[in-house]
Amino acid sequence: MEFRITEDGKGRTYFLIGRLTFRDNEAFSGIVAGMAEAKGAITLNLAGLDYLDSFGVGLMLLARDEAERRGVPLTFASPAQPVRDLFEHMGLLTELPFDPPLASGAPTHAVTASAPDHLSIRPLPSPQHGVALGGRFTVSEQAKFLVVIKSIAELASGSRFIIDLANLTYMDSGGLSLILVANDEARQVGATVELVNATARVKDLLRIAAVDLVMPVS
Repeated sequence: MEFRITEDGKGRTYFLIGRLTFRDNEAFSGIVAGMAEAKGAITLNLAGLDYLDSFGVGLMLLARDEAERRGVPLTFASPAQPVRDLFEHMGLLTELPFDPPLASGAPTHAVTASAPDHLSIRPLPSPQHGVALGGRFTVSEQAKFLVVIKSIAELASGSRFIIDLANLTYMDSGGLSLILVANDEARQVGATVELVNATARVKDLLRIAAVDLVMPVS
């Protein structure tokens, strides 16, 4: 991903160009950090963004949350059709502050329940290779889960990586996008990610998002 910046009396606009994937985490984090320095409103113009993977979606949600935390007015503008379609599929057209607003008939993918505040990640006991997730899996946990994604990207071809969801009680669209990124990285190295022990609520979410069509879910 590349980007350019313009500023006027109303605020700052970032024009995103190219492909936004987990490999752009550092560059996009710089944009998010820049919100603290911006004077006025911030606009993320997506017209030049022709590809966005699930991790990129998580970065967008992270930008939204950080802007809200800092009290900075943030809007998203002019998504190209493939990017718009992805947001709609994930039920995010009404979750992100688009200007003008974009209509959507898709549901927001979330599993709601009383749960611990944070995501827990622990390695599975040997000889299993994988991790067990617990608590709440939201976009704010992106940096924590990035460690898992990087370990999956280093797997040997033919490897099997298990993600145990038994203790996962909440997952939003950001968490879902990170699961899909993990699967994409595994496929690139010829490995497999398998989701196991999902609760009924989580299974419903995975089914609605068609995750069970692209990776094993049990």
